[in-house]
Amino acid sequence: LEDRRRAMLGLGALATVFALAIALVPSSRARFLQAFSEREPGERGVLLGAGLSAVRAHPLTGVGLGRFKPVEWTTPDAPVAVREHQGKAHNQWVTVAAEAGVPAALALLGWVACLLLAVLRQPRARVAAGVVVLFGALTVLHDPLFHPETSLAFMLALGGALAAARPGGSLRGEATADAS
Repeated sequence: LEDRRRAMLGLGALATVFALAIALVPSSRARFLQAFSEREPGERGVLLGAGLSAVRAHPLTGVGLGRFKPVEWTTPDAPVAVREHQGKAHNQWVTVAAEAGVPAALALLGWVACLLLAVLRQPRARVAAGVVVLFGALTVLHDPLFHPETSLAFMLALGGALAAARPGGSLRGEATADAS
């Protein structure tokens, strides 16, 4: 129980540090607020709007995996960067819903929630909670799964954290005493 409290306090402290960084650093604050702003939408706002338009048009099935192209869901006066964009809404949940439908976005949300609950229940695996929380925070303002290196880094970090949490806690692949 004490480990759980420490983990929750650690997560709370991490969230507080992120919130303070956003609140106290003007460039971070402006970028964070721009992602949610409907007034004078910049590139991110137009990308998010394109994704939401695709979701409204195809809520159950999406437009197809890898087929979401913002240019198809924006107006001709959209910024050039948006018209040339390869396909993300700058919000992982909206991108998944645009490509595969709202049920797929809910399934991803369920997976992340189950993963977080699973790692919080195992005292030795709580280090993985930070990886899951970071991934969750990134998904709101970006599409970490859109970039292969980010997807691979997430899985590597999660796998390493879970491997370190095994009985014996070794990342070296050594057999533990109870594995014989």
